[in-house]
Amino acid sequence: MSPRDFTDEHKRSKIPTLNTDLDPRNPFCTDLNLVARGPVAQMRLPQGWRWGEKENSGAHRYSFQNFYPEENSSVLLSFFFRGALVSETAALCFSHILKSSIHDLSDAELDSISEILQDKLKPEIFDRRLTRAKTLNGKRILVLEGFFKHIQEGRLALYIPADSAGAVVQEIIYQAPISLYAQFRQAACNAFDSIVWV
Repeated sequence: MSPRDFTDEHKRSKIPTLNTDLDPRNPFCTDLNLVARGPVAQMRLPQGWRWGEKENSGAHRYSFQNFYPEENSSVLLSFFFRGALVSETAALCFSHILKSSIHDLSDAELDSISEILQDKLKPEIFDRRLTRAKTLNGKRILVLEGFFKHIQEGRLALYIPADSAGAVVQEIIYQAPISLYAQFRQAACNAFDSIVWV
């Protein structure tokens, strides 16, 4: 694959036509509990959750959108894109991991995608409990769960290939203080389970 093929691959995906007021990709969507972003055509927010802080600096740039339960804004569900393609090596390793069978990642596999997982691989920062390649509603993804030690917050994150090369990695993150993590975890999992892919 040439460098040009690699960097342009993510531009080739097709977005389905917006044809309904219940399609969250439609700016006139009437259901505020439905969310669409990147490879996610639709995700249903938990009942009573609100739209929170967001930043979108343009296509293929750093962006996030937060959601939170109205009773506690320290609990977040977030769509996040770091704003840069991962390296070709990391993209190839990520794609290879996702194409293999459902499994917990080995240390070698984790090292090969350290560029994607970043500080979640540093045991002094993050107590990692789960890192698994799995299928969610027909799409292969990477799931990571654990706890940030210093800030005392739990995290459950989905790492999703948003292009065929594996260079664009969309993250959907549930994060909460440890004292609230178990209370809202199932609501976040239900939101993940509701995802319909583009």
